[in-house]
Amino acid sequence: MITKSQDGTAIGFRTEGTGAQGVVLVHGWSCTGSMWGDVLSHLPHDGRTFVIPDLRGHGSSSADDIESSVRRYAEDVLAAADAAGLSRFIVVGHSMGAKYGQYVRVLAPERVVGYVGVAPTPSALVEEGSTEEGVEHMAGAASSAEAFAGLLNSIAKGPLSDEVLGPLVSDAGATPKAVLAQSMRTFSREDYTTELQNVPSVPVLIIGGDADPIYPADVVNERAAIENPHAKVTFLDGGHLLPQECPRELAALLDEFFTANNA
Repeated sequence: MITKSQDGTAIGFRTEGTGAQGVVLVHGWSCTGSMWGDVLSHLPHDGRTFVIPDLRGHGSSSADDIESSVRRYAEDVLAAADAAGLSRFIVVGHSMGAKYGQYVRVLAPERVVGYVGVAPTPSALVEEGSTEEGVEHMAGAASSAEAFAGLLNSIAKGPLSDEVLGPLVSDAGATPKAVLAQSMRTFSREDYTTELQNVPSVPVLIIGGDADPIYPADVVNERAAIENPHAKVTFLDGGHLLPQECPRELAALLDEFFTANNA
C-alpha cells in the first residue's frame, strides 16, 4: 500500500492483523520494513494490527526527494499509521528507526501509548555519521554485497547465516547511496533530547544487545536514564541486529509489553 507523507513523499507500508491494538514497526538504517519479518512470525496477531512502513527512500517508498530530517521521517511513520486507520498505537523502532519512531511522541504525544527502542539510536548526537568520510564509507559499502555482509557480521554478536544476510544485503544494495548517506547524517546530527523531556510519559521498554558494538550496555543505560528515566531496560544475547539474531526472544519481550499496555 502507498500513502503520502506530510510533504507529499510517497510512503509504502504493509499491515498484518486487524485487531484493535495498533503497533507500528520502524526499520533501521539501510533496511526496509521487511527486516521485521522473523519477529512478526513469532508474535501473536490476535487483537493487534501491525503497520510496517518503508521510510522515505527505502523499499517501496519514494526516493525522489532525499532531503530529510528527524521530523520528516517521523511524519512518514505517522502517515502510515493514519493510512492504516490507527488513532493510537505503540511505536517500536530498531536502531535509526528507534530515533525516528520516538520523535513521533514529540509530534503526536496524544497518539503514542507506548514506545519500544530496540538497540536504539539515542535522541542525542551520535558518532556514526559525524564526519563526511564516515558517511561516505558506510553508504558506499552497500554497493558491494561482500563488503556489506562483512559490515553486518561485524556488528552482530556472531556470524549471520547467508539466509539472514541475504535480504539485508539486498535491501541495502537497492537503496540509493544518497539516501543511505542522508539518513545517516540525519540520525547522527540531530538532537531532540530537550524536546523529548517536555513530552508526557508513556510506558517505555528499551532492549539492547549485550554485545552491541555500536550502542554498548553502558550507553544504552545512560541514554535511557536521560531520555526515559522510568523505562524498563533489558538486554538480549546478541549484538546490534537483534531482530535477525534473536527474533523469537525479541518477539517474546514485545508480546509481553504489548499485552501489558493494551489500553
